[in-house]
Amino acid sequence: MENYKIVQECVDEYIEMAQVESPDDYLFTKNLANIILRNDRPLPIKYYSKTSFYDSFKYAYKFLGNLNIDYQERLEKYVKDDTIIFEENSGNVSYSTLNDDNEREIYISIEENIGDAFSVVHELMHDINIDMSQTSISRDLLTEALSLLSEMLLEDYLVKNNVKDAKVPNNLNFYYAYLKAIEVAFNLKLIEHTLNDGYINPSIYKELVDYYDASYIVDKIVDDHGLTLDFEQRYIIAAPIACYMYNRIKKDKKNLNELFELNELIITKDFDDLLNYLDLEVEEDDLSISSYQKLENSYKKYIKSR
Repeated sequence: MENYKIVQECVDEYIEMAQVESPDDYLFTKNLANIILRNDRPLPIKYYSKTSFYDSFKYAYKFLGNLNIDYQERLEKYVKDDTIIFEENSGNVSYSTLNDDNEREIYISIEENIGDAFSVVHELMHDINIDMSQTSISRDLLTEALSLLSEMLLEDYLVKNNVKDAKVPNNLNFYYAYLKAIEVAFNLKLIEHTLNDGYINPSIYKELVDYYDASYIVDKIVDDHGLTLDFEQRYIIAAPIACYMYNRIKKDKKNLNELFELNELIITKDFDDLLNYLDLEVEEDDLSISSYQKLENSYKKYIKSR
């Protein structure tokens, strides 16, 4: 029961800060987490080969040229004007951001394996749909899906070119998506019990920690003094939607335009409108049953192919 009181405080503060009125406020995220948890997770696979950063960058550059020449030219420009910053042995994660002067920056942490190619493509996609003049809830929720989809397409390109370890990065991506789904499900259960009962019964809290094997999640909540839900839910949304978009591309290559167009629309359109754009039906502030089934079928198909 260590840290129980701190966790309860964090849940109470989150509910007040986010103005959560009902567990149904997170029904979409909950349902997507359940899709992930109902399906097997790929086991993490280690990198068996070293790949120079020069080669990884070359693969990323050539892939972007095949995907969208504008994206390739953007990467080339960023290298020339130092928008993209390469860090060796930094121990940091790669990320894209706007600096204090509202200028674009991309940091790539070099690992000297094929994962570096995935980092370049992933962060470039984030940068493409950053708007320097405004923030967007739609972008916060969907940008990870577009970056993950791009990594899935990169894997196909690398496999076709017989690149070693090409499947490792996405195996890791979907393995961690499963772990994040556990984390989100645990967070949502804490919120649900607090909303329904006014607090988390200590015995129920213990059961939840045991059921989700959530000691490490509790440690994160305590260390951050806050729930991890807002940050982690973007990964839960990303995995099923990326698989769904990938499946649509496999059925008809013309659907690749959805990636390009969403990178443009993600800032200005409401989240529901973006889901409708992908032929996912929104009914009464939630997806239709048939739309959830589309997402689960695509997710299951991709995971089984690993």
